[in-house]
Amino acid sequence: MKFLFLICSVFVFIGCLDLKQDPISLPLEPTPTLSSEQVLSSISPDDIISAQELLLKSIYQKALPSIVQVKVETVVSQRSFFGGLRRYNMPSEGTGFIWNEKGYIVTNHHVIQNADTVRVIFDNETEFVAKVHGTDPHSDLAVLKINPGNTSLTAISLADSDKLSIGQMAVVIGSPFGQEFSMTQGIISGLGRTLPSQTNFATSEIIQTDAAINPGNSGGPLLDKTGSVIGIASQIVSNTGSNTGVGFAIPINTAKRIIPSLIEKKTFKYAYLGITAFTLTSNLSKANGVPEKTQGALIVSVFNNGPAFKANLRISEKTKEINGIEYPIGGDIITHIDQIPIKSINDIIEYISNKQPNDIVSLSIIRSGKTKLNIELKLGERP
Repeated sequence: MKFLFLICSVFVFIGCLDLKQDPISLPLEPTPTLSSEQVLSSISPDDIISAQELLLKSIYQKALPSIVQVKVETVVSQRSFFGGLRRYNMPSEGTGFIWNEKGYIVTNHHVIQNADTVRVIFDNETEFVAKVHGTDPHSDLAVLKINPGNTSLTAISLADSDKLSIGQMAVVIGSPFGQEFSMTQGIISGLGRTLPSQTNFATSEIIQTDAAINPGNSGGPLLDKTGSVIGIASQIVSNTGSNTGVGFAIPINTAKRIIPSLIEKKTFKYAYLGITAFTLTSNLSKANGVPEKTQGALIVSVFNNGPAFKANLRISEKTKEINGIEYPIGGDIITHIDQIPIKSINDIIEYISNKQPNDIVSLSIIRSGKTKLNIELKLGERP
């Protein structure tokens, strides 16, 4: 307070000077540097908790009008004990959020997969019948469409998931186990995860969070401290089916790339290289006759008539034993794509996922453990 009073006094004094006179040199005390511990010690714990509560409340109030509970019914047929066929509705649920004011709603593909009827319910209990407009099982994203009529819809605010950092606050709002519009808080636990999808292709750039995600949260927003969406809750790792602190979300920047195509064309086309590959390890490198510190991915198989097949990329057809373990050998080793270093198979998945079918890419490879080649090929469309 003494320092602030001094600064204010100086400004008041300068304001009273006749500016036509020669300037007067005033001795000022140097600005004190306070450590984070000193700053925090000057704030009471009650003030810190109150500030956090106000922040969480503001996140919830800002995002809530744009979030919906998604209720799904699927007609299931089952043969009875007496041989007849019995049909019944199997209910399930998830979460979604308003993409734009025209009535497009984003959720997970697995939430509405095989749905016969879909309803969305807002926090004010307004309810609409929704149609599945477009879906993409590779990214686990889907778009629903409602006819809002005279109801005014509020599109949720979108952040930039490329700017995320580990330790950043993360908030999930959804309907876990049917408990609609529940909020949980955590942090960003990891970035750039690669996970299996519902198809034969992996998904990359996934966000990991310890904010509680449970059945019913799927398709709901992962929010930052401003109440803007940074990801879409999608998966958990659990032996029980319930939250264990390891949840995953699709980055909102991935959705920004895919959702417009789902709205316009009802589908999204992915680029396709057509390989199965292993990240190089020291023993895998040694088995293939390259320096142990070589970084890249060894091709072990290619898909028939795919881009890699047509470019005559070589696959691993033999193995070599090191310390009792068989390692594949003989395949081409991809070290760069378009001159970008490849450290793991995840780098290939991430790079190709951001390309378009028919794009030309240049692969730098090591063949037979020593020959270095550059091979250009045209990417295909993922089957």
